[in-house]
Amino acid sequence: MRRFVLGFLLLSFSATVLADSLDGFSYKFRLYRNGSALGTAEMQYVLKDDGFSQFITRTNGTDGVASLAGANVTENSQLIRRNGELELVSGRIDTKVAWKTSTKSTALQKGAKVYEYSDGKDRRQVPYAPGLLDQHSLTLALLEDLRAGKGPQFVYKVLNKGRLETYTFKRVGEQKLDTALGKLDTVRIDRIRESSDGRSTRIYFAKSLDYAPVLIQELHSKGDNIEMRVLSVR
Repeated sequence: MRRFVLGFLLLSFSATVLADSLDGFSYKFRLYRNGSALGTAEMQYVLKDDGFSQFITRTNGTDGVASLAGANVTENSQLIRRNGELELVSGRIDTKVAWKTSTKSTALQKGAKVYEYSDGKDRRQVPYAPGLLDQHSLTLALLEDLRAGKGPQFVYKVLNKGRLETYTFKRVGEQKLDTALGKLDTVRIDRIRESSDGRSTRIYFAKSLDYAPVLIQELHSKGDNIEMRVLSVR
């Protein structure tokens, strides 16, 4: 059934599908919370033979409470390229903490007219529109747009828990960072929020590494800060 649905979607898009401009990659990170090691994360982008691509981030708790709880999160976005732009086909987040598990999914339905979101309790639908992404694939979209020389502002339409939202980012400058890979010249991208509530998101992309993300920060004025620091790029 899955193969049939993917085939149907590919035929629906066949007139406008273009070759993917991104090569596959794998980035590994160390995860920190308020300066203390929390776990590891790996981002992988894979080009598939059926015309789709897959972007996966696996996060595992390996230190402290996260390790004791066996915490892990897997985010999986399946994408297609239409009119030169990445577009979401399906997205899924699987979370496990101790004995509790949860799954949130978004998928383009047969006929390619609506996306349906489900979290096991609620279901919501959003009409199809070209170029929609999920939160997870935003880093991928930013990476590609930086490589293409776009900016300084980046605006994306995003499906978030069955609702359509607009995410805006801005290139705010360049900064040299000390990393596990040595000193790197980076471009800093900040998310522009309508109401920050003390939160901020910063992503640093390394120019010499084809704009690979080397530091991702989720910061809060109350001090609950999360960082992903690069370990390897390949």
